[in-house]
Amino acid sequence: MKEIKQPCISNVTLFCFLAFFKNKFTSTCIRVMLILIFFSGTPVFSQKFSLQPGIGLGSSLAKSKNGGSNGRIMINLSSYYNLNKRISLGLESAIAGSFINSVGGNSDRDEFDPATNTISKDVSNMKSTTVLAKVKYYFTSKEKGMRPFAEFGLGASTYYENVFNIPGFADKKIEQTRLVYQPEIGFSLGHFHVSARYLAGGRTPQFTGVDDSGTNVKYESIRISPLYIHASWRFDL
Repeated sequence: MKEIKQPCISNVTLFCFLAFFKNKFTSTCIRVMLILIFFSGTPVFSQKFSLQPGIGLGSSLAKSKNGGSNGRIMINLSSYYNLNKRISLGLESAIAGSFINSVGGNSDRDEFDPATNTISKDVSNMKSTTVLAKVKYYFTSKEKGMRPFAEFGLGASTYYENVFNIPGFADKKIEQTRLVYQPEIGFSLGHFHVSARYLAGGRTPQFTGVDDSGTNVKYESIRISPLYIHASWRFDL
């Protein structure tokens, strides 16, 4: 009797991965992913699903008022259902933010106007969470060697920032969720994937307030539009 290959990653482990991306907006999509992954534990679905954790390095295309690097890092987790050897449908959850802040550097590029006693916060590289529904198309059906692909994602992105020293906003955050889309091109080599991806459509939240020292604090709403070079590894379930 032919032995049926079982998934190499348990559903409990997958749940722990997905819990890393929890937030209000993504909860519904995560539930859908968990249901799909649960069924992938059965022999019928074990050949159809894959999981792809990945990391991307790139830059925000928004112009900073004070200059300096807009280096950006993103971490994502994608789950795919493979319709056939060329087409896959997926869901992706990602977090992103300033690469400089992530490695402990100083990215304080706020502007202060003494005439109006106003601090304009630099929002060109604000933190974000993103959820996308995706479709991937491989240009070849061969399973060995280099396989070029194109991918498109549609969903929503939430840009957010913590605000401090402002009455009524202590230890809270401002945020804005907008529709986004993400074209992507790349290639796979075995389980390894490399691509270039561009996230378009989101905007940072707008906010004006007065901190506890009497200084005006201003966040303006802009498009960040990050561009990444992305790498990921596929785990077949």
